[in-house]
Amino acid sequence: MTRVSDAIEFLSLQLFIKSVSYIIFFYLGTPFLIYWLAYVSAMKLTKVKLTVTILLVAMYSYIFWDSYFFYKDTLGRLFFS
Repeated sequence: MTRVSDAIEFLSLQLFIKSVSYIIFFYLGTPFLIYWLAYVSAMKLTKVKLTVTILLVAMYSYIFWDSYFFYKDTLGRLFFS
C-alpha cells in the first residue's frame, strides 16, 4: 500500500492512503506484540524466542519511526508550501 501511495502526486490522498495502512498495521500489530512479549517473559527464554523478539521489536520500531518521519515531512509540505 505504501508503494501505491508513493506514486500518487496529491499529498492529501497520499496522506490518507498511508494513514489507513499505518492504522491497520498498528491496530493489528500492537496486541500481537504485547501478547508475544508477555508470552516470552512468562517462559524460559531460548535463542529462537530471543531472535523472534528482537526481529519483531525492530520491525515495529522501524515502521513506527517511518510513520513519524512520513507525517512530519508530508504535513510540513502540505501546510507550509
